Parts: sequence; structure tokens; C-alpha cells
Amino acid sequence: MGFVVTKSKPFLVAPSKPTPRGKLPLSPIDKIQLLRSFLIPSIHVFAHGGRGNDVEIVKTIRQAASEALVLYYPLAGRLVDVEGRDLYVECTGEGVGFVEASVDCSLENANFLEHPSVISLEELAVDHRGWKVTDPPVIMQVTEFTCGGFAVGFTWHHSLADGIGVAQFLNAVGELARGLPRPTIDPVWARGSLLDLRPNISSLPSSTPNLLELECAELNVPLDYINRTKENFFRQTGQSCTAFDVALATIWQFRTRAIGLEPTEPVRVYFAVNVREMLQAQPGYYGNSIFFQTISSTSQEIAEAPTVEIIKIIRYAKGTISTELAKWKKGLLKDSPMQYVDLSYSTLGITYWKNLGFEHVDYGSGKPLWVTVHNEYKFISFCMLGLPYTRKNGVYINGRIVKKEHLEALREEMKLLK
Repeated sequence: MGFVVTKSKPFLVAPSKPTPRGKLPLSPIDKIQLLRSFLIPSIHVFAHGGRGNDVEIVKTIRQAASEALVLYYPLAGRLVDVEGRDLYVECTGEGVGFVEASVDCSLENANFLEHPSVISLEELAVDHRGWKVTDPPVIMQVTEFTCGGFAVGFTWHHSLADGIGVAQFLNAVGELARGLPRPTIDPVWARGSLLDLRPNISSLPSSTPNLLELECAELNVPLDYINRTKENFFRQTGQSCTAFDVALATIWQFRTRAIGLEPTEPVRVYFAVNVREMLQAQPGYYGNSIFFQTISSTSQEIAEAPTVEIIKIIRYAKGTISTELAKWKKGLLKDSPMQYVDLSYSTLGITYWKNLGFEHVDYGSGKPLWVTVHNEYKFISFCMLGLPYTRKNGVYINGRIVKKEHLEALREEMKLLK
């Protein structure tokens, strides 16, 4: 049975009070080509949670967002792209895009939007295809279910904030929705002073993507497998590793086997790392504080290596990040995703969404059932680890990972984990 999502026309939600006007700089990380190319649509699902029937959740979130924008006023402005050479925020106070929506079923009827969802995720967020730099860089859609549950579709331009920064804003909206007089964390902009880099670092182009048609896939690395692998790694090396290390090694190896490249062909994986402490970012800073680290090997080496050996490679690369970041700050690092992004099919991008802060957002009905991302970029092999938050054990993998002709082979590889 198909359920119908009814949406209002998009409108603007402005800050509830006058805010500063003028130009604000972005940091060199905010302006790297990989981030300035994307809007990220995330879906946050909440149960009824015992709220009173007199609470209009859509109106409550809309008002709380308006109040939060007084402090986060740059999000209510517009990005200005200076012929691809520079990017900054013009604080106009125009507001964020907003859509009010409802659906003619309960969350239970919709299987709590668990995969496979009977409601397309794209129905729960605003379609941003065709987005122009003059459009709002932040767009919200709140969809209410007949049971009182709801979904918040939050789409943002990545140059404005990373995942931790967006979670900080949404937590502020949640606190105001619950009646707090002001958010517990004061936001900090401070983009111009975060890094002292040469001006040309941020404007180097990414590679031209192939016109790939990659399929959405949702996979799970079971907790039992993760724990066994961590124990095995410790026995062999005397060192510990993380669930992220195990999941990354697993999906990189299984994907490499599934796509069947020539043995000597290079395969790469790049992943985002939180470097707030390394950059000594102030508490409340919500700009991008991530560094992209790349690992390269050959198809045969990754396809045939024991998992422990791949984890060693990953952990070595993670251990060099502070040094690589220092080189990048001095303009000495070459062939890095911070400057040059390889978007060929032999490359897989990874980001880890657990513990960013989305799991704490509460608009008055409790924390989210789960959070996920609706990835519309079919030409980039990219996935999120740790999403959606579910009751299942393990590390969930969600994204566009392989072409259609390789999807079944990838699923067969994943069956080896059971």
C-alpha cells in the first residue's frame, strides 16, 4: 500500500529577532572543493513519546528554529561564490527554507521507516536538485505522522558546517523547542582565524566524475564479527582497534572483490576524520573541522589480505593525520583529497556518523529512533558508517557503493560475516 506525503510550498523561516548583517569568511576547510560541491539531506525520525495532543510539533520546531537562528544567524544568510575562487557567507537574515508536511499513516504502518521503507526517503526531505548558490543553504522539512511521530528532513550545504556542527544546531533547536531559555552551547563562528593557509590551497579543482549510476545499498557488519576481529587483532599485534577500523577494512575488501578490477589496478579509500582538537577549535565552533585521509593499494593486495593486515594499514594512516594536517596547513601536501579528489570507480569514500551528536537531539518527545542520509549523488562511490541508528547490533553501512551489476556480488561477500 502506498502512503501519500502532503507538503506545503517551501517558505522562509527567518531569525525571530534582528541579526547582524554583512560578509563572513569561511575557513580553508569549508572551501575545499569536495565540501563546496554538496548539500547533505539527513532524515531524523522521532516517535510520539507521550506528548500531549495539544502540541503542534511542526509549529513548535518552526518557532524553535527561528529562535535558534538568532544565534546561528549565518545559516539564515546566503553563500556567495566568487567565480569559483572564493566562497563566503553574506548575512542577510533571509532565513532557512522550510516545508511543512504530513503523511496519511502512522510510523508503525510505515514500519518505522526501517529498510526497506514503504515511504521513499526523498519524500521526507526537500528536493535540492537544481540548487543554486542564491538559494537557502539550509532547508528543513518536518513531516508529521498520524500517530504523532514525525521526521525532520534537514538539508545543509556542507561548506557551512560539518556533521558535529549541524548536530550542535539541531540540539539547540531541540532545547528551545523544549522550553529552555537559550541553548546550552553558545555557537562560535571564528572561521577566519581557524587556519593560516596560503590563499590558493582552497580553490584547487576536484577530478571530473565519471557518469556512474551507483546503487543504494544498506549493509550491516555484525557486532559478533566486529568483536571477534578486534580480539584477533589484539592477539596478533598487542594493540587495540575500533569498530570503525573493522567496518572500514571489511567494506573496502568486500567492495574490491565485488567490482573485480585487474590485480595491479590501484584501489583507494578516503575517510573523514574529526580534527577539532588538533586545530584547537573553540568550544561551540560549528564549522568544518575534518581532514580527509587517503589510503591506496592494489586490487589484489586488498582483495586477498587478511583483515588484520588491512586494519594495520588503516591504523597507520590514521596515525599520520596530525603530521599530514600540519603539512597541509603549510601548503606542502600534494595529491590529497583536501586538494584533489579522485572520483573514479576504484575509489571509495567513507564517513562515520556515530557519536556526532544527532543521537541526543530531542524536540520534546525523546531522542531519535534513527538518523540516516538520503544520498542522491549517484556518480560518487560513497557510504556512511553507523547510519541509520537502529536497534540492531553492529555497524550499519548506507550509501551508493557499487554499480548495479556488482551489487549482488557485494551482498554475497557480506553474507560471509554471518
